[in-house]
Amino acid sequence: MKKKLLLALLLFLTLSGTVSAQEKETTDSKKVIPISFSFGSKSIIEPESLKKIKPGEYYQVVINGINQNLYKVSINHADSTLTKALEMPSFSTFPIETISTLIASINPRTTTVLKNGSGTKLSEPVGDTMAEYKIKLTGHLAILQQIRKSIDSLQLESYQYTLEQLRVKPTNKQGYNYGTALAGIIKIRNKIAEAQIKILKGQQDYLKFSEDRKDEIEEKKATVKENLKTADAEIKAAFTALVTSCSEAQATVSADKVKELMTSVVHAENNADTIYRSMPLQFTKEQAIVDITIEPRDPATYKLQTYRTSVTFPASKLSYAGVGVSFYTSKLYDEVYSLEGFAVNDSVTHYRAREESVSKREIGITALLRVGTRIKKYEWLGIHGSIGPGISIGEKVKPRLLAGGGLAIGTKHCFTLDAGVIAGYVERRSALSSPDEVFTVKPDNVTVSKLKADFFFSLGYLYRF
Repeated sequence: MKKKLLLALLLFLTLSGTVSAQEKETTDSKKVIPISFSFGSKSIIEPESLKKIKPGEYYQVVINGINQNLYKVSINHADSTLTKALEMPSFSTFPIETISTLIASINPRTTTVLKNGSGTKLSEPVGDTMAEYKIKLTGHLAILQQIRKSIDSLQLESYQYTLEQLRVKPTNKQGYNYGTALAGIIKIRNKIAEAQIKILKGQQDYLKFSEDRKDEIEEKKATVKENLKTADAEIKAAFTALVTSCSEAQATVSADKVKELMTSVVHAENNADTIYRSMPLQFTKEQAIVDITIEPRDPATYKLQTYRTSVTFPASKLSYAGVGVSFYTSKLYDEVYSLEGFAVNDSVTHYRAREESVSKREIGITALLRVGTRIKKYEWLGIHGSIGPGISIGEKVKPRLLAGGGLAIGTKHCFTLDAGVIAGYVERRSALSSPDEVFTVKPDNVTVSKLKADFFFSLGYLYRF
């Protein structure tokens, strides 16, 4: 009996060790397994290693070909990227049309150069000088017009870039980026500063000229005087308007405006990568369900549809556990004795206990708890350890305890084969009674209950979770 128990224990430990070996973690927990999607073809590439992922390992969601300026990605309903929709940058413009009209209206009368008898120049004609300042004003105006065109071109380039980034499949053939945009803005700001310095200097020079020639302007003949006075006032007004336009131009590309423009460009550039990668996610249990939502950042404006999918892995768990009913057979049985009486004389009867010939096998039913794992190459076949209570089926119902292991054949509804050790109380002849003993008094029972163990074999059913 001791040999049987040791053999049974060895069988149980072997089966348990097999299950443990299947569950042992042997992979590097720092390894990240990608789950790759193609947004364009709406397909998934699920690596073979994902089927073998172990608790503690990491996986990562990768979406190729997605415009992250148009779409935001949520995993398990937790937003994982910037949620703000891409906004169009804007620069205000500065008016210079009135300055052009004002300069065009300047029309000082050109005077004749006066000379004395010896041919020496007496004075510089005031009207000619004013005409020269009109030319300078026209030059300053041309510079401001060029600056305004540069600002408009810069804004157009920014619009083109941001609009391109709002396409489902964006490109950037011109190579426009934050660096080129910022360099263009700095260049414009420098041009405005240079123009302002020249205009202010020209204004100061003309104010000095006007003050120095005030008497000459006032002393001309009425028609000439009115003409020069009007031209003088218009030149001063034109310089003032140019200075104001420079200030307005500077406000157009102020630090706040530049930040507004550059923020949109930076956002577009940050999301220009068409490959979305989530942070590594840790696999902690036996099975993971990852819900992925891809939706437009601004559905009302972009008029794009929302995509949702769910990934479950491993699709089928290798490990399983469940309780199932089985019918078992074993060599545990009760010895049955009949009492044979014979008369010694007319008044005395003696008795002998005769062993009945009965089946030395027991049939019963058991509810076994099974914990095991599927074979990786043959997932319809599983190996498990089992333990549970049972009862014998016979004239006397007796409790049993069974422990062992076996096989489960099937995917969900499984046919089970189990073997192991069964233990329970059985009836055996008392040690106080010998086989040929004669009882002078009819005994109530010649057997006693003894705890015995033996092997069992069972067939049953299991639903694998």
